[in-house]
Amino acid sequence: MTRPFALPRRGLGRLVAAVALAGGLVAAMASPANALAYDYTDPATTGCSATAITVASTAVIDSRNGANVGTVELRWSTACKTNWARVTRTDGQNALWSNVTVTRASTSDTTTFSAQGYSSIYSDQLYGQGYVVCASAMLERPNEGGAFGEGACY
Repeated sequence: MTRPFALPRRGLGRLVAAVALAGGLVAAMASPANALAYDYTDPATTGCSATAITVASTAVIDSRNGANVGTVELRWSTACKTNWARVTRTDGQNALWSNVTVTRASTSDTTTFSAQGYSSIYSDQLYGQGYVVCASAMLERPNEGGAFGEGACY
């Protein structure tokens, strides 16, 4: 008669611990890949904007006269671990053209959103946990030249 395979109690504990450790390592290794799935997606559509905070901001300065005409913000989702850029015109004008960009510095991944006739726009998002991420923006109006804001990094 053949005995069914059985591990000694001590061996079974080691096996359970090894499987748990391997499962944790696989989950830890998979997390960034899953988070990268948010790259180039809309933070409002994905729900990431629901936990957004501003982690850095800078003024948007009119290149003609040095006036502060807006603010570019680097936004962060505490749930999704993503960043995106938002620019808001603060002088009561709508920009003829607005461009807002977020860049993951170490990988050079960049996403830019452009729109016409809005006082505030935002970019798509990039995974930002453990990376330096920067936001920049450009606003234009007829006969104004450009207004630029850059260097909002975190």
